[in-house]
Amino acid sequence: MELINPPAADVYSGDEANALVLELAEKRAKGFEIGESVSLGIPYFDSENPPLMRGEVALVTGLTSHGKSLFSATIAKNTLDRIGKKSGAGLLVVMTEETVEARRVQTWGDSRVTLKDILLGKASLVAIRENITKSSEQPIYFVGQTTKLSDVGSRNGTLRPSSIAASVRQLIERGVQPELVIVDHAHDLEPDRQYSGEQEKHDAVAEELKQLANALTRYCPMMVLAQCRKDVENRPAMTAQPNAYDLKYMQSLAARARDIYTIYYPAKHGGTGMTFKTAKGDVAATRGMFLVHSAKARNGSCAGKTLAMTTSDDQGKWTNCLQEMGK
Repeated sequence: MELINPPAADVYSGDEANALVLELAEKRAKGFEIGESVSLGIPYFDSENPPLMRGEVALVTGLTSHGKSLFSATIAKNTLDRIGKKSGAGLLVVMTEETVEARRVQTWGDSRVTLKDILLGKASLVAIRENITKSSEQPIYFVGQTTKLSDVGSRNGTLRPSSIAASVRQLIERGVQPELVIVDHAHDLEPDRQYSGEQEKHDAVAEELKQLANALTRYCPMMVLAQCRKDVENRPAMTAQPNAYDLKYMQSLAARARDIYTIYYPAKHGGTGMTFKTAKGDVAATRGMFLVHSAKARNGSCAGKTLAMTTSDDQGKWTNCLQEMGK
């Protein structure tokens, strides 16, 4: 068997490591400029966790339709609010299932405009135009499926970690500095290499996403959304909050991740009225309430803690973003 010699890893002297520590400490002492770090924009978690730095990964997992995309839309909106319309900045959102229209509506976070109402022809055109005006020139970019008619039946055009990397590279070449890369439905990506089964496919995707995170070290952090094991649904509703070991896919990426968040919509799984313990006290499940659990926080102090978040605004209407519950 012929052995392939791997490339040598980078080597740093003790003095070089000392210089890196001092540089990091000085940056943290003076605060961060746009492009150096990303906070979630969720006060509780941000108070317990340092910002995500370039090359770091936050992993979000949960059951289908339990709020993963809603959580990422919240982070996207908070990131856009933070960077404003800064020239040269950018937020990259990668989609494998949802349309550009759906994600654009989510980032508006306006309870008056829902995709369902748009599809039914009931949406207020006045409200839509208001949001378009308000969000004009926001530095957000969407990456979706690239399959064309000529690609049907082939692997060309399939969304892969390598095609995401190519999209990031194109943005940088255009002078756009990515602040954050959000990869939704990572379990639907295809790897570059061939595979023989579903698990091998997802293991390969996870490895390639790790490589992407390493490549992003010079630019920005990454947030990845992945599906947890289906058998979580068979648990009693009170214990159905997913944990770090419930990831159906992306286990190798979970080991690489700095933070892991799991999200759970108890009203859908077991009805309303159940009481759950959170970092801010006991909370009764209601429609529109989600539980976000910090399953891993390598550099923070919130691991093992749960936060209740809601999609209801002051008028009780459903919004497209989450906000903290409790004082």
